[in-house]
Amino acid sequence: MRIVSSSHVVASCLCIFAAFSPKASVGAQAARSDCSTARTTLEGQQCRAAALAKLDAAAAAFEDSVFKKLDTIVVKPLRRADAAWLSYRNLECAAAAGTEYPGSVTPTLALQCKIDLATERLRYLRATYRPWLKP
Repeated sequence: MRIVSSSHVVASCLCIFAAFSPKASVGAQAARSDCSTARTTLEGQQCRAAALAKLDAAAAAFEDSVFKKLDTIVVKPLRRADAAWLSYRNLECAAAAGTEYPGSVTPTLALQCKIDLATERLRYLRATYRPWLKP
């Protein structure tokens, strides 16, 4: 018998609530609507993994355009910040999904968390660096 800590239960409940909240992020809403036809947990996870890959590719493409336009003085710290953010995202979502106590919903929760955070990150990058890209 596994004993589940109350913090794990709270974190899982909060993650589920956040994922299905009407105020959830645009990326989360898009992932849910795109994945709403999934019939199995595996199909839902595959759909969310594809949505996350698209978000990551969009962020990488935007960052590449920033790297081409900006001075090395800005690019180096931005690359380090991006690596640190990716590490944060992975650790935060592992904690929020309760990967210490794996179950069938754990990967789905982790993917949805990553989609939410990636959506926020892409919005931040665009808001911060888009003005610098204007000719």
